[in-house]
Amino acid sequence: MAPEHPRPLSCATRPWWSQSRRPSRRPPSCHARRRWRVLLKCDLARAAEELDSGIGLLEPLEEGVLLRTRTDSMGWFARQLVKLPFEFQVREPEALREEIRTCAERLLKWVGP
Repeated sequence: MAPEHPRPLSCATRPWWSQSRRPSRRPPSCHARRRWRVLLKCDLARAAEELDSGIGLLEPLEEGVLLRTRTDSMGWFARQLVKLPFEFQVREPEALREEIRTCAERLLKWVGP
């Protein structure tokens, strides 16, 4: 008889230690994740060097490297892009462009005139 393996956890199944007493009205985070596509103006080696390996899929193109990823936090992802030492172009979503503009305005405010 084969050994019994535990059932893998789906994104909707939370372990006992992370369950709250009140049910959330939000869907599980894996369903709420947004899709992002950003063209990085560099080669694949440079993109891999600057980004964490778990940030998403890097696809080499003629004009650079396409970063495809999913995340729950637009602010977090915008900050990851802003710290890159090379140019990038947001392909989607439009809301990410606005978040990056907000980050840029905040930085300019902090450094003063």
